[in-house]
Parts: sequence; structure tokens; C-alpha cells
Amino acid sequence: MFKAIVDTVMSVVNKFIPDADKKLEVKEKISSALIDNEKNWRDSAVALQVHDSGVKWINGFKHLVRPVIALAIVIQWELYKFGVIDVWTKEDSIILGAVVGFYFISRGIEKAITKVL
Repeated sequence: MFKAIVDTVMSVVNKFIPDADKKLEVKEKISSALIDNEKNWRDSAVALQVHDSGVKWINGFKHLVRPVIALAIVIQWELYKFGVIDVWTKEDSIILGAVVGFYFISRGIEKAITKVL
């Protein structure tokens, strides 16, 4: 993603700055600004994940969203397997895989973040 942004900006810079050293300097500044911006964004995202709102039911609810959605999709899959519903498409299988994969992968990431912090 960064490469696409830098390449787009550099195509404009190439039209206005003829000096190769200046072009390299601009490219380095743009790249470092994008990297710093992403680092700040990631730091704030991690801070939001571990932030406590101070309200018990909100803290509890934020931890229930992912399991409830995963459970609903798994129940829909089970209903299809037992013949209660008769519609299950290839896209439904993809969603099931994505939800279950995201659930377990992000839980691992959250646990790793809490160990680091």
C-alpha cells in the first residue's frame, strides 16, 4: 500500500523536480511520514483495544460481540448440515471460514498484546 502511495506522489514530483537528489530526499520524507503515521495509528488501535471504559456492562459487551457472531454463523452451518435450512452457498462457507479464522487469530493477537503490555 505504501509503495502505491509513494509511487503516485513521486510521479507528480518527477514532473516538477528535475534534480535526482531532491527527488530522493522527497521520496525518503514521504516514506518516513507514512511509516510514522502507520506506527501512530497502530499504537492508538492497541490502546483502544486494552482501554477500560469504566462501565462493567460495556466492557463485558465488547468481549461478547465476536463470540456471538461466530456462534450465529456456526449455528447456521449446523442447521444446514442437519437439514433444517436448505440454503448454504459457497459464499456462506467462505464467511464461515473467515469468521472462525478471524475469531481465533485475533484472540491470539489480543492475548499476545496483553502479555507485551
